[in-house]
Amino acid sequence: ALLSPDGKLISDPRTGRFLVWDTRANLDEMRRALERIDVPVESRVFQLRYVQAEDLLDSLEDLISERGAAQADPRTNTLIVTDLPARVDIVADLIEALDRRMETVTWTLSYIEPETVQERLEELLPEEAVVISTDEDTHQISVTAPPEQLAEVEELVKAWDVKPKQVQIEAYL
Repeated sequence: ALLSPDGKLISDPRTGRFLVWDTRANLDEMRRALERIDVPVESRVFQLRYVQAEDLLDSLEDLISERGAAQADPRTNTLIVTDLPARVDIVADLIEALDRRMETVTWTLSYIEPETVQERLEELLPEEAVVISTDEDTHQISVTAPPEQLAEVEELVKAWDVKPKQVQIEAYL
């Protein structure tokens, strides 16, 4: 599309080179376009410790460019990401955020309903980072999250699970 009517272009697929004869202005424009397009890709291998590589692959689809690719190796639990260096860095940040040790803690509630606690926690905590489940029969709530977040959740649960203030009203007739 950048060639003038008198320009000629020959491509050599063996060497990946183009030979172009055209006006100086068109050659300069082609050179600028190639500098934007012809950026080398980088491959990086991520060894996952806590998350399954296949499970994380779906989360990476939106971050990978058209030129990039991501593959999971379930035998070694690794992700191989090939893309532009800036995109690989973004993927690395996401993997670091998601590949964290998770713990589960269960609290038995005395006064507040488990569904109420669940609703409040879902409003405060990111959906991707925690799993909240309740059991009405035993009046318990379980939260799976990174350990540092569980400390915050424990403080909230203790603050919410308090005996409500009561007033006794008596009338004598």
